[in-house]
Amino acid sequence: HHLSQAIVDMITEQWGKSDLPAATAWVAGLPSSEARENALLQIFTAHAEIDPAATAVLVTQQLPPGAAQEEAAMTVLYHWLRVDEAAAADWVKDFPKGEFRIRAEAEIQGFRSYHSKGSATPP
Repeated sequence: HHLSQAIVDMITEQWGKSDLPAATAWVAGLPSSEARENALLQIFTAHAEIDPAATAVLVTQQLPPGAAQEEAAMTVLYHWLRVDEAAAADWVKDFPKGEFRIRAEAEIQGFRSYHSKGSATPP
């Protein structure tokens, strides 16, 4: 079937929330690596809202290094910081040194800064 990318994205996003194993199994059968990466990105983006720790493992195991993996990792980080800041920060410590790790560390700092300002007691 020839579905538009937008339709495939919507389907995989919803499927990633409801049945992760089935969604990732379906993705394995997609004809091109680009289509697989795009579909996995949608699935992992959706699943990160539900279980960021498990999704972090999937992102590193099932997406090859590159733009899609980095985008998925940042989405996982975003959601994980909200439920377990310490675990999310520990995960980032395992990232290879470089631009992407710097970007992730900046996200953590931004999260901490925002939340420390929000919890400050006004004079």
